[in-house]
Amino acid sequence: FGVELALPHAGHYQLMADLVPTGGAPQLLQRTITTAGYDGPLSTTPALAADLSDKVVDNTRVQLAMREAMAGGERLMTFTLTDALTGAPADNVEPYLGATGHLLRVNADLSAAAHSHPIAEEGPPSTVAFQVLFPRAGMHRVWVQFQRAGRVLTASFTIPVMERYRAGT
Repeated sequence: FGVELALPHAGHYQLMADLVPTGGAPQLLQRTITTAGYDGPLSTTPALAADLSDKVVDNTRVQLAMREAMAGGERLMTFTLTDALTGAPADNVEPYLGATGHLLRVNADLSAAAHSHPIAEEGPPSTVAFQVLFPRAGMHRVWVQFQRAGRVLTASFTIPVMERYRAGT
């Protein structure tokens, strides 16, 4: 398996590969690389701001609905896709890589990452839901992918995850 990659500038990068070997179990591989010519810090965590707003990608509006996320808990994340020009449901969502959607969740320092597929496919094709575990408090970035009319759409959201309340603390 090989990928040609042109990085935009010298830097410190985190690479992730999500794969299923023939006859094997799903795997999410992570590797950190530092390019030649980079002389900056090696362990910084970016300051992320919450971003739950609708996204428009290739004339498709992607809207997220979910309850407040809590550390150590799962949340249902429901994405509704509509035509950005007409507001009509995006009924032409197609399978992409064997599923109606893909979701990648990482925390701000990239130490916890997970890939998931939609839960049981019920309801209109323009609504896709994922059950997502948020292992720690802090900001988590989520990327979702869907295919509509032969085009892969990617949208990102930044989710604030609260500490779970514990009695007596």
